[in-house]
Amino acid sequence: MGFSFNPTDEFLEYDPVQDQWTPRAPLPSARGAAAAAAIEGKIYTVGGDSVFGLSGELTVYDPDTNVWSPLPSMP
Repeated sequence: MGFSFNPTDEFLEYDPVQDQWTPRAPLPSARGAAAAAAIEGKIYTVGGDSVFGLSGELTVYDPDTNVWSPLPSMP
């Protein structure tokens, strides 16, 4: 995700104490410039650019299980 407009499925966790990045479960599909929000301990991603153009994909990440789950896409 990050600050790239190039689609990627890479997802990293930052530890400020150790000053290091750790790979986590990749996004279900590569996206760039997606929006993200943390709500009640979960991370939601929506939209962005995919290799096929604009994406309406909505996914939720659970850091406790390191699993992404799909949600209904935007119209």
